[in-house]
Amino acid sequence: MAKNVYSKPLMVAEKFVPQAYCETCTNQTVWRAHCTGMDGKGYIFYDAAGDAIFAAGVDDIPAYRDPHGGCGLYHDFVQETKPGYNAWVLNKSYVTGWHTIYDLCDHSNGHWHLKEEYRSYLKPALVKEPGEALDHNWLVCYDIQSVKNPGS
Repeated sequence: MAKNVYSKPLMVAEKFVPQAYCETCTNQTVWRAHCTGMDGKGYIFYDAAGDAIFAAGVDDIPAYRDPHGGCGLYHDFVQETKPGYNAWVLNKSYVTGWHTIYDLCDHSNGHWHLKEEYRSYLKPALVKEPGEALDHNWLVCYDIQSVKNPGS
């Protein structure tokens, strides 16, 4: 009977590195939204009452007299609950024949009000100003279903 040859025992250890993190490990107050790349930019009309119903004389006042728009990138921002639509946007590419706020709005009672013939072109959006989106770009997001925690 032949004698067995044994080698010296060897042990190897590796540090565990996860390939992905579970949702419960992420910060649930951080939300990521895809900013729509807006060709020609547009005018923002905030939902003053927060009821997602466009009200003439209230929600038809442009937030700014200059057009703003999205950059097409992803933005993270902090908010306790999942955001919803908070504004309407009138994109320059939707309507032909206008160039400035003067073409779109009438001035009365100290405010600019969107002309009635343009109201059907408004599109619901989630809008965050620079700083609110944690960077220097505007966030204009039309796809609310895609807004989620970055780790989910």
